[in-house]
Amino acid sequence: MPKVSIVIPTYNVEMYLKECLDSVVNQTLKDIEIICVDDGSTDKSGKILDEYAAKDNRIKVIHKENGGYGKAMNVGLDNATGEYIGIVEPDDWIEPDMFEVLYDNAVNYNVDCVKSNYLRYSSNKIENNNKPVEAFDKSTVYNRKIEPLKNKIIFRGGASIWSGIYKKEFLNKHNIRLLPTPGASFQDTSFWIKVLFEIKEIVFISYAGYHYRIDNENSSVKSDTKIFCICDELNELEKRYSGDKAKETIVNSLKLDKYAWNYNRLSDKSKKIFRKRYIAELKNVVKKENFSQEIVYAHNLDTYYRAFYNSIFRKIFSFVNYKNYILINLLFIKIKFRKRK
Repeated sequence: MPKVSIVIPTYNVEMYLKECLDSVVNQTLKDIEIICVDDGSTDKSGKILDEYAAKDNRIKVIHKENGGYGKAMNVGLDNATGEYIGIVEPDDWIEPDMFEVLYDNAVNYNVDCVKSNYLRYSSNKIENNNKPVEAFDKSTVYNRKIEPLKNKIIFRGGASIWSGIYKKEFLNKHNIRLLPTPGASFQDTSFWIKVLFEIKEIVFISYAGYHYRIDNENSSVKSDTKIFCICDELNELEKRYSGDKAKETIVNSLKLDKYAWNYNRLSDKSKKIFRKRYIAELKNVVKKENFSQEIVYAHNLDTYYRAFYNSIFRKIFSFVNYKNYILINLLFIKIKFRKRK
């Protein structure tokens, strides 16, 4: 049994793939398997994976029809045979000792998951400051065993599931997988929260060996089209943990956090589309204060109120310029003016 199985879900990343694979095959931890899932790539990604597999028998390539990130990841998780599982995105790269550091900490602390910091990376060197992205205060969280439900602050921040390793037995026991929705994004969100909800103890380390690319224009986080994908992730958690009041409160808190992030990243046009669902799902949560102050930042609430009052204002007054007429909504009275030809 390999110590770590490294899953690389791959789709149309020929520009970055060799750099990624070079960093993985040259790990100081040699007892690894590398599972590359080619998710129906239409560029040279599949060919590159096969070339590397021909040179290194630790690499297993699985070619499949395109089904999206979630399905590709689940195929990798299901085929992994290692004691622990790690993840590397094909447009990122890692330091040579990353998986050795993560594995040694997992064994030393005897935990099912170890999570590290990471570094933002761009081909434009001006944007690289080599300062690790730290989600927490070093004095309160790092380098000790943490029980998530007793330390809710660790639910803050992004998932960054690729900066950690997870015991395969733990993932299988609790049926922790990604949502397999085709074409969706942000599918690491529910995966990560499931880990935190199910795990007894977790360890965060300040080491940063993962280089997360921020200049890939095809990245999901840059997409303005997948407006409701984050909602699917939080609704998956709602269904799974319905009836558990403590976890329901945490999910409410995560909604306030993630929906605010989603709202702020969208264009004005997409904000308008997302706003209705945003307010509908969180109105009672905010009104009844059914969320955790440990998780929700003040700016999360500010964003919600901004969306809420923007919606109210638009009901009172709005001005829409159509092709043949102008529609004015004033105090809930609609006035229509035809344009002169």
